[in-house]
Amino acid sequence: MQTPELVEAFLAALQGRRAANTIAAYRSDLWRFALACPGPAAAITTTDLIAYLSTAGGGSPSTLARRQASLRALFAWAFRMEHLPADPAARLEGVAVPERLPRPLSAAAIEQILRAIPAAKLRDRLFFTLLRDTGVRVSEALSVRWEDVDLREGDEQLRVLGKGGRERTVLLHAAPDTLRLLHRYRRVGPTSGYVFHGDPRRRGSTAAPLDYKSVHYAWRRYCARAGVHATIHQLRHSFVTELVRGGMRLTTVQRLAGHRRLETTRAYAAVSDAEVKRELSDFRRRQTHQ
Repeated sequence: MQTPELVEAFLAALQGRRAANTIAAYRSDLWRFALACPGPAAAITTTDLIAYLSTAGGGSPSTLARRQASLRALFAWAFRMEHLPADPAARLEGVAVPERLPRPLSAAAIEQILRAIPAAKLRDRLFFTLLRDTGVRVSEALSVRWEDVDLREGDEQLRVLGKGGRERTVLLHAAPDTLRLLHRYRRVGPTSGYVFHGDPRRRGSTAAPLDYKSVHYAWRRYCARAGVHATIHQLRHSFVTELVRGGMRLTTVQRLAGHRRLETTRAYAAVSDAEVKRELSDFRRRQTHQ
């Protein structure tokens, strides 16, 4: 089997098991690799992968780590399905990615961005409000279908496809703004298929999910309109940080955020500790100058 054929077989196997945007990311990374190594997949060695990855990161550790992860997933699957006699990616050394502390936005900044969304853009307003109120990942929100939404009063929730294809439940009963917008959106839009569908003016797009590129472009536009510099992912940071600041148990926060490891959740506690330290320093400085 040639590498491009292996890549297509892998992507086909992911359909229905991974979020559409996750599959799109795999497709981008793996086709880049397939173009660089188009020959027989069984002939690819660990040395070949190392040589490819030495030029594939574009200088960014996070990009390199993502592309390596894509290759690991491809070859692990191919070996497991007996398409290949061995897994050349199994011996790749991990990429060290600098650890970044979460960067939450202030509630005022988030409100400013949401107010910049025109009332007519109901889909966008709902999408970004959902991210603010629940901390779901962008890929998780984009994967939601109407059959995943339960709007029974007092038990409002939705199911999302999280990292690694793991399904989890997102509670909505404490997200009144999201619920209000969701009810409105359901009355005026399609009630089957993906909740956040593509541009209905494009042929066949109502059956396809909204893509990350369109979401990213819309977010940048609203941020510019609001005069706020922020990334979409900071909405998730803000949600989790607010829970930690409010004194919620880390294990509960872990479940609400869909973190696989408690250590990931602890990073948000570190943000709060850093803020306490800064405020204490400010307090001491004021005391000294009095």
